[in-house]
Amino acid sequence: MTEIDKIAKTVFGIEHLRPLQEQVIELGLKRDVLAVLHTGYGKSLTFQIPALMRSGMTVVVSPLISLMTDQVFQSRRKGVAAEYLSSTMPVDEIKRVLDLVAANAIKLLYVAPERFVSDRFVKMMREWKISAVVVDEAHCVVHDSGGEYRPDYLRIGDIARSFYIPISAYTATATADTQNEIIKRLHLQNVKVVVGPRDRKNLFYSVIARERDGTQQMVDYIDTPAIVYRSTRSETERTATSLQMAGLKAVPYHAGMASDLRTQNQTMFFNNDIDVIVATTAFGLGIDKPDIRTVIHADLPKSLDAYAQECGRAGRDGKPAKCILLYSPGSIPVTRRMVTGVEDTGRRERAMEMFKHMIQYAARKSCRRRMLLKYFGDEHEGSCEMCDVCGNGIGT
Repeated sequence: MTEIDKIAKTVFGIEHLRPLQEQVIELGLKRDVLAVLHTGYGKSLTFQIPALMRSGMTVVVSPLISLMTDQVFQSRRKGVAAEYLSSTMPVDEIKRVLDLVAANAIKLLYVAPERFVSDRFVKMMREWKISAVVVDEAHCVVHDSGGEYRPDYLRIGDIARSFYIPISAYTATATADTQNEIIKRLHLQNVKVVVGPRDRKNLFYSVIARERDGTQQMVDYIDTPAIVYRSTRSETERTATSLQMAGLKAVPYHAGMASDLRTQNQTMFFNNDIDVIVATTAFGLGIDKPDIRTVIHADLPKSLDAYAQECGRAGRDGKPAKCILLYSPGSIPVTRRMVTGVEDTGRRERAMEMFKHMIQYAARKSCRRRMLLKYFGDEHEGSCEMCDVCGNGIGT
């Protein structure tokens, strides 16, 4: 039994890793890696296991506090020395974590990109024994590629590279162009790109003409638990209220809400105390809830990258799940204004090109799965039987 297999079994209780998981682990111990692994594939194992095999600490750059806390909680349950730092923590808790780091008692330290690039934190890192840097949700370095754009992601590569240690980057969806942008912006060197299977065969894709505000369609089509995505905070609040009035237990989630209320609503959703969470794109990265049965987009997303990222939260347990786009041509100008609001000319042109692919997906009456796979560089032959064009209705 190899050391990788031993750690997988004794620490994480896994008898057999997937071949691509083993490949990413072996490569990441020696060199820079960009891993494109779909939601639910088990990507966290591929940087947690190497962290336990190294003598120093691995720093994980993660975009959301909720994601960091979940990863740390899951790691601690397995007996892994993991901690996180965030701006919401009390001063004495931050000191406790920093003392553990200084004592070389931590194997995994999770931080937000804004902290990672801060001068004070960089100065502290130079005094620590850091063996690797992991950039989670790496598509965030590319504007409109499926996640919230965070300018500080662009500085991660400069700082991580200065430590002369391996850098591993992870994302669930990335076209060849997006992969190249990630490599460029994170300054990955001698990098190996590992792309996992993209076809989520248990997901049924549908595009349906939106009627009025779409509320009644949501009520008719939703199997719970469900996520409904809206493009604005006001629509998020209004839709949550409309679904409540229709008899569903629904709550909103967006960046304009108080953090404690967002946390409360997310916790209720995770615990199945509610049926539906209505959210902007502020909700989603790293959502570790395997039994989501329906993901509905009531507005046109900015890109297929974003759409695939958000649909990927459905059916992580491998059981059938529905991904429904309620499409109205009238929503095109609204989303286009968001896309063209990018100041940088190069990014704006790229964002418009990505938006065109999203419109084609919504407007064309051809196999949804084939269009998605082709966009990400894969092919699908014949009828998929799992979309509204090839199959019947909107799935079971």
